[in-house]
Amino acid sequence: SWTLQLKTANDISTLQGFKRRYKLGKAARITETSAKGKVRYHLLYGTYGNKELAYIAQFKLPQSLQDNEKIWIRRYSDIQKQMK
Repeated sequence: SWTLQLKTANDISTLQGFKRRYKLGKAARITETSAKGKVRYHLLYGTYGNKELAYIAQFKLPQSLQDNEKIWIRRYSDIQKQMK
């Protein structure tokens, strides 16, 4: 399955504020990964059966979010490999 990665940060509060600002609700969740001894937090949005559905879904996000952020379409399996 696929998801949209909206933002990555070193601290979770940055992503919590981002989630509130754009009113992303329950479809948005924060995950934690670790690489080279550094913890990173990722704000993910939605679960999609294929890459095309995820691609289409990004255009349903708030326009201001689309205009100001780089949205990554990611496989869950790639994210899970990095998770603690």
